Amino acid sequence: MFNYEMQVQSEVKAEEEISIKLNGYYGIFPEIIDLSFALYEYKGEIENVDTVYGGFQSRATIDYSHMPYTLNSIFKLTNSGYYFEAQILVRQLFETLVQLRYFHENPEKFESHITDKPISLKKMINSIDSGTLYENYRVQSMYAHGFATKYIQRHFKEEGKDPILAVGNFYHEDNCTIVLNHLFDILLGMLNLYDKLFYNNIIEGNKALADIRKKIINFCVEGRKSHVKKFPSSKRFHKDMGSLIFFD
Repeated sequence: MFNYEMQVQSEVKAEEEISIKLNGYYGIFPEIIDLSFALYEYKGEIENVDTVYGGFQSRATIDYSHMPYTLNSIFKLTNSGYYFEAQILVRQLFETLVQLRYFHENPEKFESHITDKPISLKKMINSIDSGTLYENYRVQSMYAHGFATKYIQRHFKEEGKDPILAVGNFYHEDNCTIVLNHLFDILLGMLNLYDKLFYNNIIEGNKALADIRKKIINFCVEGRKSHVKKFPSSKRFHKDMGSLIFFD
């Protein structure tokens, strides 16, 4: 009978495999977590909380202060083969990025959103992109709400045979890269938005941090290009996400 000890062993094996097959991601992610801690520390002065934009900025500092913990959780879950569970947290980061961008552009709506009339995430998304970005979000939501994604994640079918339940964890390229392609686009958006939200930040005053940030941004951008080149059908996904993560 499969048991807890066997499950733990399967997690270790999954991480060993991902560290080899996706060594670029595996190697850079601790630096991503380091940078995410620094983003909060080096944010610089923000406006008074009683001002329109300052009230929103105070909320944004909370989101950025929590980001390293969410990223580390996703890192650990993905490495251990918990792709379904990791995607739930990726969706949470997506929602955070949408709200940050929306209220950066509409700070006068922030207070009433908190105290009186909440604005739906759908409305926020559609104000950013009137195309198919919301459909992108609905796909991510299938993980948070279960649906067929639970079945797909752990049932595999060989030709001529009925689907079987895969017990334990293991590296699975398709399930893993779904998590990472969503995550790195969202991360790119959080990094691109940072200078706009915290316009007094002092990151560039620390050369080591500034270099790490450039390195990570470049890693995310090159990852998008590589994914589209390898899988042309992903072009629409990245185009949709581009409307959220890039700024004029």
